[in-house]
Amino acid sequence: MLLDWCEEPEGPEVLRFWGPQKHFVVVGYSNASNARSMSRPAVNRAIPILRRCTGGGTVLQGPGCLNYSLILRIESFPELEP
Repeated sequence: MLLDWCEEPEGPEVLRFWGPQKHFVVVGYSNASNARSMSRPAVNRAIPILRRCTGGGTVLQGPGCLNYSLILRIESFPELEP
């Protein structure tokens, strides 16, 4: 949602801090094997498994975790271009 919002013609760049209220597992975009290995314990504990649109490892989120999302326009920061 934040990426789509930033892509709009007048969409803002975003820095958002957030913390979850319940436990959940997040797997990276291509980590299907991690999702399978985590599924039984997570299902037994009614912990949702979600997939993010970016890469990276599998993480357990829950109360007390501080997270951030940073969405920048590449045009604003040419040094970020690959």
